[in-house]
Amino acid sequence: SSSPNSISETTPANDQLNVYPNPSSSYINISNSNGSVLDVDLYNSLGQQVEHQTGVRNSMDISVLQNGVYIIIARNPATGKVYHSKLLKTSN
Repeated sequence: SSSPNSISETTPANDQLNVYPNPSSSYINISNSNGSVLDVDLYNSLGQQVEHQTGVRNSMDISVLQNGVYIIIARNPATGKVYHSKLLKTSN
């Protein structure tokens, strides 16, 4: 049972965010199970937004990012569904 102030978000097993290769040094492939276009935000370990791209269908260039761990928040603009993942950016 959940309280009225909580938000419960479930992701069916057949609709997940795929991010690979992870870790990566230059490009990541990012997609959901349906192959939808996604809006993608990357946040650094301090919670600062470091990248925002709309209309991402497959790959994303991360070569300009500093090495470290990033939080990926991807949104399907057609359905409003939000996905969360982590990314490790490494040296070339």
